[in-house]
Amino acid sequence: MTDTPSWKDLAPLRRGRIRFGLQAVGSSAPVEHVQTHLEREPAYAEIANRWGTLDAAKRDSAAARLDELFRNAAYATRPYCLQCGQCCANAGPTLYQGDENLVREGTLPRDSLITHRAGERVYSHAKQHAVVLEQECVSVVASSAGGCALYDRKAKACSIYQGRPRQCVEQRCWAPDGGERLASSAGLRRKDLLPDSSLALPIIEEHERACPPERLWHLIEAHREGDVDAMVAIRSMVAEDERLRQQMLDTGAAANELSFLLGRSLAERVRTAGISLVDDH
Repeated sequence: MTDTPSWKDLAPLRRGRIRFGLQAVGSSAPVEHVQTHLEREPAYAEIANRWGTLDAAKRDSAAARLDELFRNAAYATRPYCLQCGQCCANAGPTLYQGDENLVREGTLPRDSLITHRAGERVYSHAKQHAVVLEQECVSVVASSAGGCALYDRKAKACSIYQGRPRQCVEQRCWAPDGGERLASSAGLRRKDLLPDSSLALPIIEEHERACPPERLWHLIEAHREGDVDAMVAIRSMVAEDERLRQQMLDTGAAANELSFLLGRSLAERVRTAGISLVDDH
């Protein structure tokens, strides 16, 4: 059995990972510059000091944390945007306080937005898994290829760069503090973006009462577990969702605005869960 390499033995490997990180972010800074940055990081120093006492599982965890520290340190040597489009490729930005005028003035048309309702399960790129939303948020829709619909993949450019949302301005990949500032800010909701006189607001309120996402999820789970009454309730909720969508259209709303006004249709959510609404009998 070979001994586990010591922290000193791994120095060449660390230098190689740093060099790879610099290449990945397009930085021409020397490896020594990144090492100096890392040595100022308390988390890096703690791992270095404790490395010899960690068991295999904790070393794997520490190695993953080191990769993150290497990446952040590499970005810190290149404090500017490469316009690589990677942030745009993940998802459309969420709207925060300060983005209201982008919607009101038409820079962000309502048909480019989607509402994620409280209680919905959505994929978090930051956490790398699905989460249940505690509160409503509005974001730019995703394109058919994935990522932000306002990103022009062919031109490799944002189609509204001069009027891009606050998240796109502040959440810079090389400056994690931008994301921290956003985390302490309030996200925008539909009522923040619609006038008080909007005919859509009472329909939205009725839709929230009649078609709560968390209730739909519980019914889907009950159906999967064999509850014969769950499908009846699912179909009833889907029918109510469709009725209110038609009512929204009757007020003059455009069909391509419904994802913003009422979120994703419940029929689509049920199909995404792998459940057919058609009675096979």
